[in-house]
Amino acid sequence: MFAHGACPCFRSGSKHYPTGNRSRNRSVPSSFSHDSAAQHTAAPSKFGPKSKQASLLTALAMEDVTADSITLQMLQEARDTVTSSPLGVISTPLIPWCQTTLPSHLSCNIHLKLENMQRTGSFKIRGVANQFARQSKDGHFVTMSAGNYGKSFAYASKHYGTKGKVVMPETAPMSRSLLIQSFGIEVERVPTPCLMDLVNRCVQEDNMTFMHSYNDPDLIAGHASLGFEILEVVPNPDVVVVCCGGGGLLAGVAAAIKLSGCERTRIYGVEPEGACTMYKSFIEKKPVGMDSKSIASGLAPPFAGKNSYASRH
Repeated sequence: MFAHGACPCFRSGSKHYPTGNRSRNRSVPSSFSHDSAAQHTAAPSKFGPKSKQASLLTALAMEDVTADSITLQMLQEARDTVTSSPLGVISTPLIPWCQTTLPSHLSCNIHLKLENMQRTGSFKIRGVANQFARQSKDGHFVTMSAGNYGKSFAYASKHYGTKGKVVMPETAPMSRSLLIQSFGIEVERVPTPCLMDLVNRCVQEDNMTFMHSYNDPDLIAGHASLGFEILEVVPNPDVVVVCCGGGGLLAGVAAAIKLSGCERTRIYGVEPEGACTMYKSFIEKKPVGMDSKSIASGLAPPFAGKNSYASRH
């Protein structure tokens, strides 16, 4: 339904909201996903069956943030960093729905944020630009990604001349792995439950620095730049709908819009039914993990980001 990498902004001119539901965060069928991947296949773990819970706790124990600790000034400074980044982040168009070939019989004004026009094909470059600006340029980094974050991470690594490794789920398309490797970045593919096991091993045994693909305050602040751009075109949107995997983009956009004074704006996170980690987190009132399965590999993380959950709760 939506262009790959796009963040749709909905501004309603009536009481009929195109999301069709007013729940705060609702999972939707994966047929509405904007990404594709190979069919999920299970494989035995070479890191041991008892490490899943330990690695999950390690991932959730990263530097905590709270909603109160995020300030408008912090996000604006991050936006300045993103817009001036040598990685070439652009302010993408926010186009009216009527300018597309999508159905036009809607009783509201809808805009689409075309993040697929970024240099690396998605919004991920925003958070990566802010992350790398705060890291040592001679570092050795490791991350986990189904592809989109990995592409931006690899692009930034090549630009800054840093060493890096991307740990990818076996369900990710091989074409993405090859693209990331073309930037000179090492790629290792493992079953989804083993992603954090391998990341932890890289940190502990190879002295690599973990750069998280969604549960990182610097990344969330970088993604907030997208929210500010929406408000420059639509100052007071009624509804903003954002795709949600681990929640980094959703947290950043929500923080930028709410801290800018748009208290009446409703913000919806949309995720596949088979990978609704953030939806389950809101139900259980804490960030949780699950055995995520979806054709949308980029929206199927093994757990919701603790900082992402805290930032937008």
